[in-house]
Amino acid sequence: MSSWRNLELKLREIAGEEMANHSTGHMIRELTQSGAITVEMSKLILELSSLRNKVAHTDEEAITYKVSSSFGESVNRVLSALEASNA
Repeated sequence: MSSWRNLELKLREIAGEEMANHSTGHMIRELTQSGAITVEMSKLILELSSLRNKVAHTDEEAITYKVSSSFGESVNRVLSALEASNA
């Protein structure tokens, strides 16, 4: 969850203050339309968001260390790509 929070903060930083109160999905759509992130990056972030939502909102989903580590690594790769493209 903390790695996802870092990604949300980075998206809000890129989107700017005018988007601060919008949902993550809305920010992703706006950033994609403006060209700030690619369609491929948008799809990846939305997939990660979907997984994050499943984990956060259901008791049935058992999360293993391997899945958790993989999710964190994926988020970190996305963060690195966002930082590189918005530097």
